[in-house]
Amino acid sequence: MGDGMKVYRCKSCDLLYLFPMMSDAATQRLYNHYTNYVFMRGLGDETPLQTFVRRKPLAATRLERLKCFLDSNKAVLEVGGGCGNVIGEIKRQKLASCSVIVEICHEQLEFAKKEYDLETYLSLSDIQEKKSFDFIFLFHVLEHINEPIAFLKNIYQLLKNDGLVFFEVPSSSDPLISLYNIDSFKDFYFQVQHPYVYSEKSLRQLVDSSEFSIVEFRYHQRYSFLNHLKWLNGEKQRTCN
Repeated sequence: MGDGMKVYRCKSCDLLYLFPMMSDAATQRLYNHYTNYVFMRGLGDETPLQTFVRRKPLAATRLERLKCFLDSNKAVLEVGGGCGNVIGEIKRQKLASCSVIVEICHEQLEFAKKEYDLETYLSLSDIQEKKSFDFIFLFHVLEHINEPIAFLKNIYQLLKNDGLVFFEVPSSSDPLISLYNIDSFKDFYFQVQHPYVYSEKSLRQLVDSSEFSIVEFRYHQRYSFLNHLKWLNGEKQRTCN
Protein backbone atom coordinates (compact mmCIF):
# COMPACT_ATOMS: atom_id res chain seq x y z
CA MET A 1 0.00 0.00 0.00
CA GLY A 2 1.24 3.50 -0.77
CA ASP A 3 2.70 5.86 1.80
CA GLY A 4 -0.01 7.78 3.61
CA MET A 5 -2.82 5.60 2.27
CA LYS A 6 -5.35 4.12 4.65
CA VAL A 7 -8.13 1.55 4.24
CA TYR A 8 -11.67 2.51 5.20
CA ARG A 9 -14.87 0.46 5.37
CA CYS A 10 -18.31 1.72 4.46
CA LYS A 11 -20.60 0.71 7.35
CA SER A 12 -23.69 0.55 5.15
CA CYS A 13 -22.39 -1.66 2.31
CA ASP A 14 -19.07 -3.18 3.54
CA LEU A 15 -17.10 -1.60 0.70
CA LEU A 16 -13.39 -1.31 1.50
CA TYR A 17 -11.61 1.62 -0.11
CA LEU A 18 -8.23 3.31 -0.12
CA PHE A 19 -7.76 6.97 0.67
CA PRO A 20 -6.29 8.93 -0.92
CA MET A 21 -6.58 7.16 -4.26
CA MET A 22 -3.95 7.29 -6.96
CA SER A 23 -4.48 9.96 -9.59
CA ASP A 24 -5.20 8.96 -13.18
CA ALA A 25 -1.70 10.12 -14.14
CA ALA A 26 -0.07 8.00 -11.42
CA THR A 27 -2.15 5.01 -12.48
CA GLN A 28 -1.04 5.42 -16.08
CA ARG A 29 2.60 5.63 -15.00
CA LEU A 30 2.24 2.40 -13.01
CA TYR A 31 0.90 0.47 -16.02
CA ASN A 32 3.44 2.04 -18.35
CA HIS A 33 6.08 0.40 -16.14
CA TYR A 34 4.11 -2.63 -15.00
CA THR A 35 7.12 -4.93 -15.26
CA ASN A 36 8.80 -2.86 -12.56
CA TYR A 37 5.71 -3.14 -10.37
CA VAL A 38 5.63 -6.93 -10.77
CA PHE A 39 9.30 -7.00 -9.78
CA MET A 40 8.51 -5.03 -6.61
CA ARG A 41 5.72 -7.49 -5.81
CA GLY A 42 8.36 -10.21 -5.49
CA LEU A 43 7.96 -12.06 -8.79
CA GLY A 44 11.28 -11.00 -10.27
CA ASP A 45 11.97 -9.20 -13.52
CA GLU A 46 9.08 -10.88 -15.33
CA THR A 47 8.70 -10.54 -19.10
CA PRO A 48 5.28 -10.62 -20.83
CA LEU A 49 6.07 -14.17 -21.95
CA GLN A 50 6.73 -15.24 -18.35
CA THR A 51 3.53 -13.50 -17.26
CA PHE A 52 1.64 -15.31 -20.00
CA VAL A 53 3.02 -18.70 -18.93
CA ARG A 54 2.34 -18.03 -15.23
CA ARG A 55 -1.27 -17.13 -15.92
CA LYS A 56 -2.05 -20.18 -18.06
CA PRO A 57 -3.54 -22.39 -15.30
CA LEU A 58 -5.79 -19.60 -14.01
CA ALA A 59 -6.87 -18.72 -17.54
CA ALA A 60 -7.75 -22.36 -18.24
CA THR A 61 -9.95 -22.44 -15.13
CA ARG A 62 -11.73 -19.25 -16.16
CA LEU A 63 -12.28 -20.47 -19.69
CA GLU A 64 -13.83 -23.73 -18.50
CA ARG A 65 -16.36 -21.72 -16.48
CA LEU A 66 -17.18 -19.60 -19.53
CA LYS A 67 -17.56 -22.27 -22.19
CA CYS A 68 -21.20 -22.98 -21.36
CA PHE A 69 -22.02 -19.37 -22.29
CA LEU A 70 -19.86 -18.97 -25.39
CA ASP A 71 -21.12 -19.33 -28.93
CA SER A 72 -19.14 -19.33 -32.16
CA ASN A 73 -21.60 -16.75 -33.53
CA LYS A 74 -21.12 -14.27 -30.69
CA ALA A 75 -18.79 -11.28 -30.33
CA VAL A 76 -16.64 -11.16 -27.19
CA LEU A 77 -14.64 -8.38 -25.54
CA GLU A 78 -12.22 -8.80 -22.65
CA VAL A 79 -11.30 -5.64 -20.76
CA GLY A 80 -8.01 -5.76 -18.89
CA GLY A 81 -7.10 -8.92 -20.75
CA GLY A 82 -3.37 -8.73 -20.02
CA CYS A 83 -1.34 -11.00 -22.28
CA GLY A 84 -4.46 -12.46 -23.89
CA ASN A 85 -4.61 -15.77 -22.01
CA VAL A 86 -8.42 -15.99 -21.95
CA ILE A 87 -9.60 -14.02 -24.98
CA GLY A 88 -6.78 -15.43 -27.08
CA GLU A 89 -7.85 -19.00 -26.33
CA ILE A 90 -11.44 -18.07 -27.11
CA LYS A 91 -10.24 -17.00 -30.55
CA ARG A 92 -7.88 -19.96 -31.02
CA GLN A 93 -10.60 -22.46 -30.10
CA LYS A 94 -13.12 -20.62 -32.33
CA LEU A 95 -15.52 -20.07 -29.44
CA ALA A 96 -16.60 -16.65 -30.75
CA SER A 97 -17.03 -14.89 -34.06
CA CYS A 98 -15.13 -11.80 -32.91
CA SER A 99 -12.53 -11.62 -30.13
CA VAL A 100 -11.32 -8.19 -28.94
CA ILE A 101 -9.04 -7.17 -26.08
CA VAL A 102 -8.56 -3.89 -24.20
CA GLU A 103 -5.44 -3.63 -22.04
CA ILE A 104 -3.80 -0.53 -20.59
CA CYS A 105 -0.34 -2.13 -20.29
CA HIS A 106 1.26 -1.61 -23.70
CA GLU A 107 3.81 -4.43 -23.31
CA GLN A 108 1.17 -7.03 -22.50
CA LEU A 109 -1.16 -5.77 -25.21
CA GLU A 110 1.55 -6.09 -27.83
CA PHE A 111 2.27 -9.62 -26.64
CA ALA A 112 -1.42 -10.57 -26.92
CA LYS A 113 -1.60 -9.13 -30.43
CA LYS A 114 1.48 -11.03 -31.55
CA GLU A 115 0.59 -14.32 -29.84
CA TYR A 116 -3.03 -14.54 -31.01
CA ASP A 117 -3.40 -11.90 -33.74
CA LEU A 118 -6.12 -10.27 -31.65
CA GLU A 119 -7.89 -7.01 -32.34
CA THR A 120 -6.37 -4.81 -29.63
CA TYR A 121 -7.10 -1.46 -27.97
CA LEU A 122 -5.43 0.48 -25.18
CA SER A 123 -8.67 2.14 -24.08
CA LEU A 124 -12.42 1.55 -24.14
CA SER A 125 -12.82 4.97 -25.73
CA ASP A 126 -10.99 3.71 -28.82
CA ILE A 127 -13.84 1.33 -29.62
CA GLN A 128 -16.85 3.31 -28.44
CA GLU A 129 -19.68 3.34 -30.99
CA LYS A 130 -17.72 1.14 -33.38
CA LYS A 131 -18.69 -2.30 -32.12
CA SER A 132 -21.14 -4.04 -29.83
CA PHE A 133 -20.59 -7.31 -28.00
CA ASP A 134 -22.64 -10.26 -26.80
CA PHE A 135 -20.25 -10.94 -23.89
CA ILE A 136 -17.84 -8.68 -22.04
CA PHE A 137 -15.39 -10.19 -19.54
CA LEU A 138 -13.61 -8.31 -16.75
CA PHE A 139 -11.37 -10.47 -14.59
CA HIS A 140 -9.98 -8.52 -11.63
CA VAL A 141 -10.54 -5.19 -13.36
CA LEU A 142 -13.36 -3.42 -11.53
CA GLU A 143 -11.30 -3.01 -8.35
CA HIS A 144 -8.78 -0.97 -10.40
CA ILE A 145 -11.33 1.66 -11.44
CA ASN A 146 -11.47 5.00 -9.58
CA GLU A 147 -14.87 5.96 -11.01
CA PRO A 148 -16.75 2.67 -11.37
CA ILE A 149 -20.21 4.08 -12.18
CA ALA A 150 -18.93 6.04 -15.17
CA PHE A 151 -16.85 3.01 -16.19
CA LEU A 152 -19.86 0.67 -16.11
CA LYS A 153 -21.90 3.10 -18.17
CA ASN A 154 -19.16 3.04 -20.81
CA ILE A 155 -19.17 -0.76 -20.72
CA TYR A 156 -22.94 -0.73 -21.14
CA GLN A 157 -22.65 1.28 -24.36
CA LEU A 158 -20.62 -1.57 -25.88
CA LEU A 159 -23.07 -4.32 -24.89
CA LYS A 160 -25.84 -5.67 -27.10
CA ASN A 161 -29.38 -5.49 -25.74
CA ASP A 162 -29.40 -9.12 -24.65
CA GLY A 163 -25.68 -9.24 -23.79
CA LEU A 164 -23.99 -10.32 -20.57
CA VAL A 165 -21.08 -8.88 -18.61
CA PHE A 166 -18.97 -11.13 -16.37
CA PHE A 167 -17.12 -9.57 -13.45
CA GLU A 168 -14.56 -11.33 -11.29
CA VAL A 169 -13.37 -9.30 -8.28
CA PRO A 170 -11.62 -9.87 -4.95
CA SER A 171 -13.99 -10.03 -1.99
CA SER A 172 -13.92 -7.93 1.17
CA SER A 173 -15.19 -11.06 2.97
CA ASP A 174 -11.90 -12.88 2.31
CA PRO A 175 -11.42 -14.82 5.57
CA LEU A 176 -7.78 -13.74 5.89
CA ILE A 177 -9.16 -10.22 6.36
CA SER A 178 -12.67 -10.60 7.71
CA LEU A 179 -12.02 -13.58 10.00
CA TYR A 180 -8.30 -13.85 10.78
CA ASN A 181 -7.40 -10.16 10.34
CA ILE A 182 -3.78 -10.91 9.40
CA ASP A 183 -1.78 -7.68 9.19
CA SER A 184 0.87 -9.05 6.82
CA PHE A 185 -1.84 -10.25 4.44
CA LYS A 186 -3.61 -6.91 4.55
CA ASP A 187 -0.35 -5.16 3.75
CA PHE A 188 -0.01 -7.45 0.73
CA TYR A 189 -3.69 -7.44 -0.27
CA PHE A 190 -4.37 -3.72 -0.38
CA GLN A 191 -2.50 -2.40 -3.40
CA VAL A 192 -2.27 1.19 -4.59
CA GLN A 193 -3.93 0.36 -7.93
CA HIS A 194 -6.96 -1.22 -6.20
CA PRO A 195 -8.99 1.72 -4.84
CA TYR A 196 -11.95 -0.54 -3.96
CA VAL A 197 -12.51 -4.04 -2.63
CA TYR A 198 -16.15 -5.05 -3.01
CA SER A 199 -18.64 -7.11 -1.06
CA GLU A 200 -21.76 -8.60 -2.61
CA LYS A 201 -23.80 -5.81 -1.02
CA SER A 202 -21.57 -3.03 -2.35
CA LEU A 203 -21.54 -4.61 -5.82
CA ARG A 204 -25.32 -4.68 -5.84
CA GLN A 205 -25.45 -1.01 -4.90
CA LEU A 206 -22.91 -0.17 -7.61
CA VAL A 207 -24.85 -2.07 -10.27
CA ASP A 208 -28.10 -0.42 -9.17
CA SER A 209 -26.43 2.93 -9.89
CA SER A 210 -25.56 1.89 -13.45
CA GLU A 211 -27.56 0.55 -16.39
CA PHE A 212 -27.16 -3.12 -15.52
CA SER A 213 -29.18 -5.66 -13.59
CA ILE A 214 -27.56 -8.55 -11.75
CA VAL A 215 -28.36 -12.03 -13.01
CA GLU A 216 -26.32 -14.14 -10.61
CA PHE A 217 -23.52 -14.11 -8.01
CA ARG A 218 -21.05 -16.98 -7.79
CA TYR A 219 -18.33 -17.38 -5.18
CA HIS A 220 -15.02 -19.03 -6.00
CA GLN A 221 -12.09 -19.70 -3.68
CA ARG A 222 -9.10 -19.06 -5.92
CA TYR A 223 -6.40 -20.22 -3.50
CA SER A 224 -6.17 -23.44 -1.54
CA PHE A 225 -6.55 -23.88 2.20
CA LEU A 226 -2.78 -24.42 2.31
CA ASN A 227 -2.36 -20.80 1.24
CA HIS A 228 -4.42 -19.73 4.28
CA LEU A 229 -2.36 -21.91 6.59
CA LYS A 230 0.86 -20.37 5.32
CA TRP A 231 -0.42 -16.86 5.93
CA LEU A 232 -1.60 -17.89 9.41
CA ASN A 233 1.88 -19.27 10.03
CA GLY A 234 3.46 -15.99 9.04
CA GLU A 235 4.77 -17.11 5.65
CA LYS A 236 4.18 -14.34 3.14
CA GLN A 237 2.84 -15.54 -0.20
CA ARG A 238 3.70 -13.61 -3.34
CA THR A 239 1.35 -13.55 -6.29
CA CYS A 240 0.04 -11.10 -8.84
CA ASN A 241 -2.89 -11.19 -11.29
